[in-house]
Amino acid sequence: MPTAPVEIFAHGEREAMKQLRATLQGEWGIDRRAMSLSAYWAYGRTEDRFQSEKREPVGQIFED
Repeated sequence: MPTAPVEIFAHGEREAMKQLRATLQGEWGIDRRAMSLSAYWAYGRTEDRFQSEKREPVGQIFED
């Protein structure tokens, strides 16, 4: 767990980004404004399907 301010830039597979966000925000308490997390693809999905899912609420990563 970091003891000084951090900024995080991570882009990768969707489920990995969800798990990373949970760790960074939930376990480590890092403010979401200090993070740039983005899913570039989803395992087992075609590019077209993945892009379509990203526009649907169920496919979005963010949590409020």
